[in-house]
Formats: sequence, C-alpha cells, structure tokens
Amino acid sequence: MAPSFINALGFAAAALTTFSFVPQVLKIRRQGGKDLSYIMLGVFWTGVMLWLVYGLIMKEPAIIAANLVTGILVMLAMVLKAIIKAPATPVTTTRSRPRIAIDMDEVMADSLSRHLELYNTEFGASLRKQDLHGKPLHLSVPAAHRERIDEIALSDGFFWDLDVMPGCQEVIRELTEHYDVFIVTAAMEFPNSFLAKHAWLKEHFPFVDIRNVVYCGDKSIVDADIMIDDRIRNLDNFAGMRILFTAPHNMSETRFLRVNNWQEVRSLLLSKGAKAGRQTNAAEFANAPAASV
Repeated sequence: MAPSFINALGFAAAALTTFSFVPQVLKIRRQGGKDLSYIMLGVFWTGVMLWLVYGLIMKEPAIIAANLVTGILVMLAMVLKAIIKAPATPVTTTRSRPRIAIDMDEVMADSLSRHLELYNTEFGASLRKQDLHGKPLHLSVPAAHRERIDEIALSDGFFWDLDVMPGCQEVIRELTEHYDVFIVTAAMEFPNSFLAKHAWLKEHFPFVDIRNVVYCGDKSIVDADIMIDDRIRNLDNFAGMRILFTAPHNMSETRFLRVNNWQEVRSLLLSKGAKAGRQTNAAEFANAPAASV
C-alpha cells in the first residue's frame, strides 16, 4: 500500500476523531458543562498529551496534529465548564394559575424619589432621576457622598411612607383575578425595612394576602412563572418569564422584555391573563412567547 495513501488515511482518521469534540465544546459554551466530570476531562487530557509525546518521539505527523488540536479543545472545554453556568431549569410545577413575583422598591414603591429628596436636602444638590441614566444612585454622586447614600437607605423611617408607583394598585388588583400574585422583596439588604414594608403593604395593598409577601436575600430561590423586577441580578437566574421594570439605573439593559409603567404591565399580562388563568399547567404560559409592549 502506497505510503501517501497511508498518510492520508491517518490524517483523515485524526481529523474525524479530533473534530468530533468540537460539538461538545459548542454545547458547553451554550448550556454549561454541568454533566461533564473534571476528572474525566483531566484524565482524557493527560492521555491526549501522552499521545502527543508519543507522536513527537515517533515523528508521526497525524498523531502530533490530532492530539495537539484535541488537547487544546479539551483544555477549552474545562475552561468553559468552569466559567459558564448551566441555564436554570424551567419551572415545571403544575398549578391552577400562573404565579407572578413582583418586586417592591422602584416597581411598586417609589423609593428612588425619596432617596433623591433626602440626598438633595442634606447636600444642597439638585440631582434628578434623568441624571442617573444607566447608573445606580451611589455611582451618580461624588465619591465622598457614597457612604452617606447607603446610610440614608438604612435609616429608620426611610421605607414608611413611600409613594405608590402610578397605576400600580389598580393593575395588581386586576392581576390577582387571573394570577397568584406574590410580592417578593430583597429586604435582607435593608434589615430596618421589615416593619415599614409590612405596614406599607397593609395600607396600600390590603387585597394581597400577607402570606403572599416574601422577604428574602437571593431571589433565585423564588418559584414563580413570571417575575417583574427592576434589578438585573434578580432576573438573571430566574427560569420563567422575565420582565424588566424600567428604572434609571437599568436603561442600558437590552436582554429582557421591558415595561416602562404599570399600564404596559396591564397590556402585556392581562390581555392573555384570563386565558392563561384557565390553563392547567401554568409553566406553559411562562414559557410561551411574550407579546411586545
């Protein structure tokens, strides 16, 4: 058999076995490498490196090329597995009505206006919401004021009498007719806020069962079909339908379905909410394509 044919056969075999690993790397990049073992990848990579050394000693181009490329691909797979999280598993719980988790601050309660009012009064400033475009409040003030900005939100009385966001009460009341509505607030960041938030909800949203109010730190534990929140970090790890409520600090975010006010929430959810409320599997609604606003 001609040597050229044997070499061609070796390179063809090397190419097929090497590039068969490419789809696995692409899958890890898209979905994470949760199901792959570091031990398996490490042992495999070690074996590939030994084959590379063998090829160099024996001066076999096909073995050298195949194992050099495979070694790079396996190393890339280990790196991607380490840095890319697998997407959250979609909610599959069967319940009679879809469940909505609604954030409080800057979604239901206008905490930003209070924060700006207190800051401007204390420092003689004239900071406005439009001045915060794309930035949180603490990054929109001089560095010397940032510690005080945090202290203002932690002060007693800050959360007691916040204004209700326009249209919020009416729309949430309507939502309760078609959805199981839960108020979910990351109150652990503001331990002084528990009593104030409880009283505020009792005053302005008496129609929401107090048992449906969840105080938490990490909202990734929330089991709901839809989440309305202004904080990107809360939506990032949520498996259901993610709705970003517009606030000055999130204006540059483009990954999520956005609503600018509560009238847009009504248009988005209540037009198909009545139909969704009759579904036997609420997860089907959560995974359905969202209407544009």
